[in-house]
Amino acid sequence: MLKTLVPGILVIALQNYDIEKAGLVNHCRLCFFFAQGLCLLLCLLLRWRISSAKETGEKVHVPALEQFGHEVKPAAVMTVPEYDVSKWREQVQQLVVGATVCFGIHCKWGFVTPIVMQIVMTPMNMLDSPLAKVYLYRKTAKGELLRPWAHPNPFGLPGVPGSKTAKERKLEAKKNQKKK
Repeated sequence: MLKTLVPGILVIALQNYDIEKAGLVNHCRLCFFFAQGLCLLLCLLLRWRISSAKETGEKVHVPALEQFGHEVKPAAVMTVPEYDVSKWREQVQQLVVGATVCFGIHCKWGFVTPIVMQIVMTPMNMLDSPLAKVYLYRKTAKGELLRPWAHPNPFGLPGVPGSKTAKERKLEAKKNQKKK
């Protein structure tokens, strides 16, 4: 809930308060780099915790990733650490690309809104990720945290219709094994 309200509140606040006239652009830049650096440090901590986690031998059946009707990534069977490292790489890539694009927009056109949004939203998204919940908060991988995790919608919308939760996929796999 908070994750959906914060961007709107930030945009409204930025429309009513001129950061440039207040002389806070450099402060925003500093906070932007601090937030991105903090998130990169969190990523390093996550990677360290993934590599130091005990190997249980559990396998994760990752379904094929399809976009616009084309298979982008084939289905795979991975161990839990392999799966978590692949998700960690995706998260780092998203962090670096997002920061680069936002700062590029700021440098090219002088918009302050994207970097202020990134100051708040990047750490919030990072701490709300399944990897953070499992490795930072030490939550057990049950329920919503059961692997494989659903791919987040890039537009922040609810999941794609027809996409199944981890629990539904696990029940389906058990049914398929019983049929054989």
